[in-house]
Amino acid sequence: MLRDARETLAKQKYPEAVDLLSRLLRQPEYPARADAQELLGLVRERAGQMAQAKAEYQEYLRRYPNGPAAARIRGRLQTLAAASLDAKSTGDFGAVTGNRWTMAGSAAVTYQYGKDQVVSNGTTTTTNSVNAALVYGDLLLRDRGERYDFTARFNGGYTQNIVTTNGGGSQDRVTTAYGELTDRVFGVTARVGRQSLASQGIVGLFDGLYVGYQISPTWSVSGAAGLPAYTSYSVVTSKQKFVTLTAELDPFNHAWIFDGYIFDETNGCDTERRYVGRRTC
Repeated sequence: MLRDARETLAKQKYPEAVDLLSRLLRQPEYPARADAQELLGLVRERAGQMAQAKAEYQEYLRRYPNGPAAARIRGRLQTLAAASLDAKSTGDFGAVTGNRWTMAGSAAVTYQYGKDQVVSNGTTTTTNSVNAALVYGDLLLRDRGERYDFTARFNGGYTQNIVTTNGGGSQDRVTTAYGELTDRVFGVTARVGRQSLASQGIVGLFDGLYVGYQISPTWSVSGAAGLPAYTSYSVVTSKQKFVTLTAELDPFNHAWIFDGYIFDETNGCDTERRYVGRRTC
């Protein structure tokens, strides 16, 4: 199953890989379990599910603090922490105005080439498994005004793969693409575009609108609606839709936060998911 999970990851079939690895991690401790734990974090990260990826990496360090991949995973967690920009559910009351426009970003161009060899009855067959150029970019643009804050973020890329068999081919991916506006006077934040919002029961990514309102320094409410994307390779589709509402209590200045939410998702004319949840962090 671990071998199958690696193969589905190589073919970018992330939901299948998550299912296989989740089943493996429900088993009692065994020699390759640490490898499965690390691989699940990698699958989540490649799928654009950053919060889930962090949780899986942290679980690895909890179980295997001196494991063979511990140093590598700590480095991945540092990278994810530096790249993360969480959605605001509240305004910044009394915040001091600093510099105005700032911009930061990075870009990368890489090339991958690989071959597979199969030996059968003394005959060796060699095929190209990957022959691809990958272009990725991450751009963050921010403006902090006297009353309004504006943020724009894009993270995505394109893979040009000459190999078109065995799950190959070219494709693009968009992990993040949104614009966000915060009114610090009224404590209102609105964000539109491709984003993630795991704290409100949303699985993976979605394309849509998020709005948060801070009623008081300890209470806030928020809501989101849009089209589920699940992974960064998903295209925008109007077949599935969702809406969610959340109330948040922060009585101890971020030491403890209590959330309660309702979530409803439809697929065409059918209800696909509907539930009430709570979260404490």
